[in-house]
Amino acid sequence: LQDKYPDLVGVCIGGPWAGALKYEQRVKEYSQKRHARVFFLGTRNNIFQLYKDIDIAIHPSLSENLGGAPESMFNMAITIATNIGGFPDIVKDKDTGFLVRPHDPEGIAKTIEEIINKRYDIDNIRLRGKAIAMELLDIKASSKTIYDIYRTIINRA
Repeated sequence: LQDKYPDLVGVCIGGPWAGALKYEQRVKEYSQKRHARVFFLGTRNNIFQLYKDIDIAIHPSLSENLGGAPESMFNMAITIATNIGGFPDIVKDKDTGFLVRPHDPEGIAKTIEEIINKRYDIDNIRLRGKAIAMELLDIKASSKTIYDIYRTIINRA
């Protein structure tokens, strides 16, 4: 994509999980060999400040519940996630974000290109993404729902 869109910049935020240092190094070396404009920021404690400069957040996990998807959606970054775990509960394909198959870098690239070419109503996807993140992860609403579930169970007993 960077050959076709020279202004495209990738940013990797976070660090490797235990035992994944070699994998992270391979990814960095691959990026350097391709002369890709990819920056590795490591683990950060100011992620919310960084989101103002992030247009698209990609969560290509192979095993995840929600991961960072709610965070990127709340911050109105277009969110691309793999169609696994809990991602489809919050990322509704082409509605609140985009879903791709696991192990599918070509699918991720195609989705990024479609977003760049404005194939979708990105502003509305951003707004719906933020709305669903706020709705599903609102602590007061979630607490009330859980309370109501337990109250129903107790009353039946």
